[in-house]
Amino acid sequence: MAQCFDRLFSLAELQQRDRTDILFRFPFLDRGTGVSICRRDVCRKLRFRWRFWRAVADLSVCVVAGLVMSTAVKLSVSKRTEEGTRACRNLRIQGIVPCNVYGHGQDPVPVKVAADKVRPLINAGVKVVDLDVDGKVESVLVRDVQWDTFSNHVYHVDFQRVDATQRVLVEVPIQLRGTAPGVVAGGHVEQPLHSLHVECPALEVPDQIIVKIAALELDQSLHVKDLTDLPAGVVIKNAPDLVVVHIAKPKADPGSGGGAAPEADAAGKPKEGAASA
Repeated sequence: MAQCFDRLFSLAELQQRDRTDILFRFPFLDRGTGVSICRRDVCRKLRFRWRFWRAVADLSVCVVAGLVMSTAVKLSVSKRTEEGTRACRNLRIQGIVPCNVYGHGQDPVPVKVAADKVRPLINAGVKVVDLDVDGKVESVLVRDVQWDTFSNHVYHVDFQRVDATQRVLVEVPIQLRGTAPGVVAGGHVEQPLHSLHVECPALEVPDQIIVKIAALELDQSLHVKDLTDLPAGVVIKNAPDLVVVHIAKPKADPGSGGGAAPEADAAGKPKEGAASA
C-alpha cells in the first residue's frame, strides 16, 4: 500500500510526464482486472473512500449517542490560550474546534476539542454533555453551533453551564412517526413546522419530539395544541394554533377532466364568443 502511494505522488514521474497522461496499475483499486487508472481517477476514488469510512465512523458514534441519555455523554476538552480570528483559523486547519464555556455567573473559559470527537455528538442531536475541562467535570448545554458554508465542518461551539434544578428554553427537532391513512389514499405530507421551542429541566433535554401521524386522514392536520404525548417536564412554548403537519389532498390532473362548460344566457343558449368544441 505504501509503495502504491509513493508511486502515485512521485515527483520524479510528475516532472517527466504530463499529469493527465500518467497511468498506474493499482490491483487493490481495480479489483485485479488489470485496467490502468489515471492519477486523477485514483485520487477521486481514494477521496471517496476516505469520506465514506469517516461517515460510517460518525454514524456509529451517532447511534451510540442516540441510545443513551444526554447526561451520560461525556466530552473531554482542554483550555486554549489561542484567541483571535487567525489563531482559531490555525486550530481548524489542525482539525481542532475552538469553543467557549460560559454561564452561572462564572467567567467564560475558552476551550478546544478535536473535531472528530465533537462532530458526531452534534450530528446525533445531543443537547447536554458532561464536559471534562482539564479534569474538572461540569454539565453543559450545547447552546450554539457554527458550521462552515457547506455544513461539513464545525467552526465553533458554545457550551452553557447548567445544573439539575435549572429549566432551560431550547429548540428541539420534530420526528414524524407512522404512516397516515391519508397518504395511503393518495395525499402527501406537508410539515410547516420542523422544530419546537420547549422549556424543560436542563439535564433532561429531549433529543427530539415524536409526533404520531398514523390517524391522519386526507385534509386533516395536527396543531401544536394537539401534541400531548410529551416527555415529563417538557412544556411547548410555540403558539397553540400553529400547524405541525397536514395531509394535503392530491392535486387534480388538468388533463383528466373536461373543459369548463360554455357560458349561457338566460334563455339557455350559448353566448356569442363562447368556446365550442
